[in-house]
Amino acid sequence: MKIAFLVIPAIYLAGLALSYYWYYAKYIIEPDYHYNFKMLTFDYYTLTSFLLAVVYSSILFKRRFQKPSDFFLFFYSTIVVLPYSVLHTQTGHIFLGNLLVLYLPLLSVYLFSGINFRLPAWRWIEVGRRIDEKKLIYAIAAITVVTIYFLLKKAPASASFSLSDIYTRRLDAREIYGSRTLLAYLSAIVMNGALPLFAFWGYRKRNLIIALLPVPLFSLFFYIYGVKSPIVYIVAAYLLSYFIEKFSIDSLLRAIFLGLTVLVAAVLLEIWINDYSYLQQYILRRAYYVTTNIIEIYFDFFHRYLDSPLTGFRYIPEGISIYVGAIFFKTSGVNANTNTFLYFLAQFGLIGYLAVTAFIGILFSIFDKLATTYTTFVFFSFMYAILILEQSATTALLSSGIGVLAILFYFTKPDVIIEPDKTSTAHD
Repeated sequence: MKIAFLVIPAIYLAGLALSYYWYYAKYIIEPDYHYNFKMLTFDYYTLTSFLLAVVYSSILFKRRFQKPSDFFLFFYSTIVVLPYSVLHTQTGHIFLGNLLVLYLPLLSVYLFSGINFRLPAWRWIEVGRRIDEKKLIYAIAAITVVTIYFLLKKAPASASFSLSDIYTRRLDAREIYGSRTLLAYLSAIVMNGALPLFAFWGYRKRNLIIALLPVPLFSLFFYIYGVKSPIVYIVAAYLLSYFIEKFSIDSLLRAIFLGLTVLVAAVLLEIWINDYSYLQQYILRRAYYVTTNIIEIYFDFFHRYLDSPLTGFRYIPEGISIYVGAIFFKTSGVNANTNTFLYFLAQFGLIGYLAVTAFIGILFSIFDKLATTYTTFVFFSFMYAILILEQSATTALLSSGIGVLAILFYFTKPDVIIEPDKTSTAHD
């Protein structure tokens, strides 16, 4: 099985390159159209980055995924670093620097994961650990229902279940609820944190009410906001709970990567048969082509617009992602989301980038330790690893609720012990 995963990454990367090559040749007519996509250049730098990606992926999949921090190593590698290595459009010495910027967080998490951090042993913390998980979950569920009640009470006139006007609903909802109000914060925490948590916890505890609760609640959020990503998080949480109980973290991540490779192969098959691919238009384009292009935009922003490479850009009230979107897409209000490391690089320069790189390494090391006695921290690691692919580290902790929920569950009664030499999470 391990030998197969030394070959699969090469197929995955080559398939991405071929699919993009066809997409550009077929649809990109004007040089500045569609995110300023450019044709791939097959030169020394492209070959070097491709070989580096294959070597790195062989090292990544040769090891066994068994700690929560491995979620970050896997998702950041397969969704950000490896695709960028073959889909980048910039060449020369700047490109090599870009690769270093993207690879360094992987080294940070790998190194910090080997450190056994001692958590506070203060008496008031130990006394506080009397909260029952079930009671806490029901309390969070009650807050969730109350939040949705107030959202529905002020629902925008455009609220509907239609797919055609989801962007209108998002703009209307932002105008009505605001972006920094208590209701806006609670709705973000519920969508990105609480609903997937219910799916994970409900399945693991065989609590049918909590396990099924996320589905109707998501439909209401879709009705109000037109958001689609929470359903992906919910399904991912169900899969996570199933795999860590029946199999292992390693099995889950290898199954996901195999699925990604099959997806790329299916796109190429669609193109070969129909000269068109729906999977490419609706999945690969957004998940890979656009993501890689925005990474290039942030690197371009770093080299051309920063006040100081060390300290970053001046304070921007609307946030760096909105500002970058306005510059490069020439449209106000466009949110150019990217991974947390490039957020901090653009906003706070190299100092901010190094600080967040160390912070992420330390945080996942702490999650590794807590997951040995609290199964829910496997979920927090999983969700946080996904969220920081397109959010700032602080936004993912605060606005998405991971930080708040993690603190609450830190004060619950320990529920399991994960043996250090096991690759799966023990049952309750």
